[in-house]
Amino acid sequence: MGKKLNECSMVLRAYRNSIGKQTKKYRTICSDSTCICGSKVNLVVDHIIPFVKLVNDFEKAETTRYGSCTIPPVVQRKGRDMFCDNTEKNNKFVLRWVKYHDRKSKYQILCRSCNSSKGGCGYSYERRSLLNI
Repeated sequence: MGKKLNECSMVLRAYRNSIGKQTKKYRTICSDSTCICGSKVNLVVDHIIPFVKLVNDFEKAETTRYGSCTIPPVVQRKGRDMFCDNTEKNNKFVLRWVKYHDRKSKYQILCRSCNSSKGGCGYSYERRSLLNI
């Protein structure tokens, strides 16, 4: 069970790292923001629609469109989990994910405390049992 959870975490980190430029851009635009609690310290970019829900919905859309959703292998690059984009097929997958996320995601600025309290709203990664990395 522990190995599946580790693989699951790696895949979700690879999804998250693929869209890092989008969240950094939002953070830059909202540099003068405050959290809903009024805090101006330890601010983070938070997904209003939980990130894991976006991933699950993307994978469902991939399956509907292509008949399956084959996730590229996860590799370490500069100490971060990333999708292996060494083939055209893997690269297209990552690009589709980045575009999907850009269209569907909505952000808010929260302090770390409010973000931790919010949690994942009960969503979990649906492909956990299918991972075979």
